[in-house]
Amino acid sequence: MVKIKGIDVARYQGDIDFKKVKDAGYKFVIAKCTEGSEVGSRIVDPYFKKNIAGAKAAGLAVHAYHFFRGISEADARDEADWLIKNLTGDENYLFCDVEAQSLNNDPDKLTAFVNAFFDQLAKAGKKKLGIYSGKVFFESQLVEAKLRPGLLIWIARYNDTLGRDADIWQHTSSASVPGISGNVDENIAHTDAIVGGVSNPSAFKPADKKQPSGTILKRGARGSAVITLQKKLSSVYFYPDKGVKNHGCDGIYGPKTEDAVRRFQLMHRLIADGVYGQQTAKTLDKVIAAQKKSKPKKSPTHKVVKGDTLWDLAIKNKTTVAKLKQLNKLKSDIIYPGQILKLK
Repeated sequence: MVKIKGIDVARYQGDIDFKKVKDAGYKFVIAKCTEGSEVGSRIVDPYFKKNIAGAKAAGLAVHAYHFFRGISEADARDEADWLIKNLTGDENYLFCDVEAQSLNNDPDKLTAFVNAFFDQLAKAGKKKLGIYSGKVFFESQLVEAKLRPGLLIWIARYNDTLGRDADIWQHTSSASVPGISGNVDENIAHTDAIVGGVSNPSAFKPADKKQPSGTILKRGARGSAVITLQKKLSSVYFYPDKGVKNHGCDGIYGPKTEDAVRRFQLMHRLIADGVYGQQTAKTLDKVIAAQKKSKPKKSPTHKVVKGDTLWDLAIKNKTTVAKLKQLNKLKSDIIYPGQILKLK
């Protein structure tokens, strides 16, 4: 698994010697840019431009984050505009920091507000987007499956293990880093997208576009392509999580989806590595096709209405009265409104 060290900074860190940071093995910096909206908090971190310029000059990948306080979809769009207005143009990923305790406590509403923020950024041509939150807040106050697809997921949990999938793990707020006075947040990224690479596990092509034959989905992936895989597995009874809503089809390639893939691979004598590669995809499609062919076709039926006769029904359905009587075990030609008749 890719492990890339980085830091996130704000005015609290003061002046930073980013060359020393880079020499200490760090590869990226996420700097606070804004908070709230132009008509609301109007906060711009006073060190933002200096941090971006210094980190870039030192050869570090630079990104920005916005502290979210949106109370409606319209307000969220205003916050996105405030962030855009204060960017330098050198930033790569733009993150939305969603953690304020004052935010709406309805997960569906808050998720809609956050999506409105991202939609506004996307409308302005910003395509590299991500979300930050604490693990408990993220899992209890947001609906992960409804978040905009393709986001980098940045989760804070100050522990020995994160306990979930994420693209970036903020594992401590008290790191001692050369070039910085005092403590700073330290992060571990599990995707080289954060340093300009292409292996962003959250950005697979949408499911409504044909996936290249060599596409690989594995643990850590997110998005509509994962949902498509989960639905395919469920259609042949390899549910990611049968006991929950939608059988675990949530767009997240976590341990349970990995296990469902592995069970399918074992059943069909494939390499059971839990990775959805070309051979597994080909086999799964074959199994689904075979299942569809084996399902017996339902016999067409007709609900009798006033004025219907066996003769009329036979003519319309290119059959005979005798066959209709035999099929429906009728002893006479008399039929009644509401009666259900098999036609073939």
